[in-house]
Amino acid sequence: MVILSSLWGCQGIPESFESTTSHLGIQSVPIQSEGYILETARNRAAWASDRVLHVYLEGDGRPWVHRNLKAEDPTPADTLMLRLMAIDSSPSLYLGRPCYFGHAEDPGCSQSLWTEARYSQVVVDAMVEGLDAVVAALKVNGLILIGHSGGATLALLMANRIKKVRRVITLAGNLDPDAWAQWHGFSPLVGSLNPSKEPKTHDYDELHLLADGDERIPLEWAEGIARSRQKSQVMVWASMTHDCCWERVLPIFLSPAGGASNLIPNRDP
Repeated sequence: MVILSSLWGCQGIPESFESTTSHLGIQSVPIQSEGYILETARNRAAWASDRVLHVYLEGDGRPWVHRNLKAEDPTPADTLMLRLMAIDSSPSLYLGRPCYFGHAEDPGCSQSLWTEARYSQVVVDAMVEGLDAVVAALKVNGLILIGHSGGATLALLMANRIKKVRRVITLAGNLDPDAWAQWHGFSPLVGSLNPSKEPKTHDYDELHLLADGDERIPLEWAEGIARSRQKSQVMVWASMTHDCCWERVLPIFLSPAGGASNLIPNRDP
């Protein structure tokens, strides 16, 4: 059962998250889903009727302190997707993950949920149920999921489970966690789902934006995977990195042109 909280400034919202959303001029609302608390934020346009809702999904944050030490709290130091959502004038929602933003010690949370099982069925189910509750409460008729890095992994996994998803947009997205771990020489993400191994369950478009200076999602590895996906368009941005500078391109790929090739620098393979 998913419960939308109507409380402002309640104990469940870490001061850093609440103060950040307040500074950005957006509303923070914690929700309960599958036994976890997910921090969310939405702009005022989200309350309009019969809208297509843009849903922003953050990257993995800080799951590890270093390769042999798991973090006590995975909350990202920089909430890139929250900042992007704040400058999106369309109806928009920021959807957090279980155990993030001060909830690492909540019941049901363990370090595995932000390390090797960060894309597990447990995490995906909680986020799908949470988003379904928001969709029902706001009477949304369509969804565009926008994910950065590991948030892109979750966006694709969630899209397969939510029929109202019309499009998935990924920014420096990890589209194949198994191949990504192998590429970097990391331990396998045991317990995680892999969107590259799931066939699409319904019809939605994909737009994958990659950065030519990205060392975490290297272009020579990621571009082929992105281009192999069904109904996908791939855009490669010059002079950009994994984290910088997506704010500059957001208004372009969310424009009515929808990321037409004459607006976005594109490189053929």
